[in-house]
Amino acid sequence: LLWDMVDAVTVQLAKLHRDTAVEKALHDERLKVSFVRDLLSGSVDFAQLRTLAPAYGIRVNDSYHALRAQPFGSTSLSELQVALEQAGGEGKKPAFLSVLGGQVCGVVARKPRTRTLPAVAGVGPLLPLHLAAQSYYLASRVLSAGLQLGESGCLDLSDLSWKIALVDEPELGAQLLRKYFDPLCAHGEFGQVVATTVGSYFQHDRNLARTALALHIHPNTLRYRLRRFEEITECSLSSTETVLELTWALAVRSSGLLAHHTRSNLGSGEWPGGIAPPV
Repeated sequence: LLWDMVDAVTVQLAKLHRDTAVEKALHDERLKVSFVRDLLSGSVDFAQLRTLAPAYGIRVNDSYHALRAQPFGSTSLSELQVALEQAGGEGKKPAFLSVLGGQVCGVVARKPRTRTLPAVAGVGPLLPLHLAAQSYYLASRVLSAGLQLGESGCLDLSDLSWKIALVDEPELGAQLLRKYFDPLCAHGEFGQVVATTVGSYFQHDRNLARTALALHIHPNTLRYRLRRFEEITECSLSSTETVLELTWALAVRSSGLLAHHTRSNLGSGEWPGGIAPPV
């Protein structure tokens, strides 16, 4: 009877210990999430940083990149967090991440150097820890642009470069599409051929020989189509301004951002004969 009683008490103590450990872990995680949120929102002052940061192995006087990531496919948030923590630490400077609102957020010692990550991650500039909110703002912009442009992996401003403005200036993109591609719609199937040719021409860095080879056409045929494009749109492909604007317009088309702008026939995908606009 005594042995049975001891066994019963042992089981209850083990259960109580386990429940206490789980509750402590949950409590610690809630504190961590709260600290990460305050850190990235800029609502924690330097005095609080000096008190709280060391508990998580964070060096108050060091600089960090803010990071905001969203997984895709079958990748779970916990798997993404572990992968980023492993890739974002550097020496004695660990990554400090948590799950906030369905995304992995926090600070990393270095930009995780992987573009094969099953996620999109925006990485902000390297700034002192007390300026993490500024870095996080830029990381959020990069993440938003990366998602809309169909990118993957860890990205910063240098990766997206001018393309981040495609998301910030949708009206400009729509205007450039109307300027350069709406006139081609009136020329039916030939207009589509010319649009495809111009897209390939820019894709191959405006190299005539490589473009003709890629399209399986004679260089003179390519020159004719490009000349017709200039005539129809009343522009010059030798103009720096035209090159800049066309690069922008073609990037908007290939990114899928057209769905938000239906005022243009090309933007809505309405080519003569129901032919979808080429990418």
